[in-house]
Amino acid sequence: MSSSAVGFDSLQHRDAEFRLRRQPALLQFVLLLHLSFITVALAGQVPPDESEHDPFGRSFSDSSTESDNPSGTPSSLTIDRSGRVTLIGPDMVPHLIVTPRIRVQLLGGSELQDGSDPVDFQGSDLLIEGSALESNHFRFRADLDGLRSPGTFSEAWIDRRIGTRLHLTTGRIPNALGLQGGIPLEDRLTISPGVLDWIDEGSSWALRAGGLWLDDAISADLQARLGGAADLRGEFFGGQGFAGRLSVQPFAPLLFGGPGAIDSSHSAFSMFIAGRWDHDLDGHFQIESPGESTIYRTQNLQMDSARWVRAGWRWPVLDWLHLENEWSRAGFFGVETNDPITDFPGELDGWQLGIRLLPFSDESLAIRSGPDLPPRLFDASSPHDRKDLEVLVRYEKADLGDELQQLGLLEAGTDAGGVEVFRLGICSRPSPWFRWLLEGTRTCTKGGTSSFDGLEVTSIRLMFEFGG
Repeated sequence: MSSSAVGFDSLQHRDAEFRLRRQPALLQFVLLLHLSFITVALAGQVPPDESEHDPFGRSFSDSSTESDNPSGTPSSLTIDRSGRVTLIGPDMVPHLIVTPRIRVQLLGGSELQDGSDPVDFQGSDLLIEGSALESNHFRFRADLDGLRSPGTFSEAWIDRRIGTRLHLTTGRIPNALGLQGGIPLEDRLTISPGVLDWIDEGSSWALRAGGLWLDDAISADLQARLGGAADLRGEFFGGQGFAGRLSVQPFAPLLFGGPGAIDSSHSAFSMFIAGRWDHDLDGHFQIESPGESTIYRTQNLQMDSARWVRAGWRWPVLDWLHLENEWSRAGFFGVETNDPITDFPGELDGWQLGIRLLPFSDESLAIRSGPDLPPRLFDASSPHDRKDLEVLVRYEKADLGDELQQLGLLEAGTDAGGVEVFRLGICSRPSPWFRWLLEGTRTCTKGGTSSFDGLEVTSIRLMFEFGG
């Protein structure tokens, strides 16, 4: 091949990469423009008959707006002691909430590198969400540390409810493949992502349709992934494609449980299957330990397609005890190597088994699952906001195939093989504006990793979350 042809291919690749990196910024502008159109268009509509809702205390009302709209809901601006700002426009259009959250983490364990700062503010964010007439929702989550976002926002979506069950959503949407897919950090029982989450979670610009049916016995969604796919570190990996998820409670009263299943424990048993397919992918695929050591990282791969499958179940055995089990598998196809294009159909797979407990309470455990975006009622209190001590015990295991390593496609310092994680999480929210979470992990690897001092490391994190 001539040098001019090589130069042309290089320029073409850089141009494609430039367009990919610019795409999220363009879509953010389109989202903000779309949001302004919705707000203006709905400003003159009459909302449903709702009682005035002011859950945050002191309110500063706009008397001029109230006199102009004597029959409607007056404007108000509310500042909560936690720092949450609530703005309600005429007739509840718009209903806007700005929530700053500061997260302080204390780090320890053998995985903490010498000279590393044992205190950080990772995960702090500014959440901007709102609604117009309870049928139009939007959410923008800006990461204040900027370490794990592919851009300004880790979440940026607008949703329109059609009828009572169906939702249409567009924007940067979290992948929702696993049991906890799409659950924000403020509602999770873990601080660091799980091994399976590294395999198939992340976010991308997408168009999504989904909802809940048969008294929540069936939930489903389908996403058209438009580009800008990123992993949990915020680094770009992926392409365009499709993703979908189906969850069923087979023993619910409206399915196979019948009337006798009402208020029974087995009626809440649920199972799910989810999948994702991307084409024309590029980027580094990576997996980190709970202490943020890089376990597995490929070189910059170019491939025709990649496929992910994840399935599992949740069984509420008792009101205070839930069992959870998940499996995940990923494969890469048409990977460009020095040899002919190669397929790796089962390069990564893993499973995890978890137990959730509410040991010192007479109340029932809340179901922690990926929410139907957005919540059914805007500004509804989270079922996870409770003072009770909640405990998670989980075992995670993944097998990282060695075919990529044999072809020299892994970066130095990482290795193929197996990884096991034992995880313990304890969480409580003593007040609406304060939550603490303690996470302890032990990570074992079968392959050698330069980031590890040996083959087994521990990590301890204590996080204080202010705001909410």
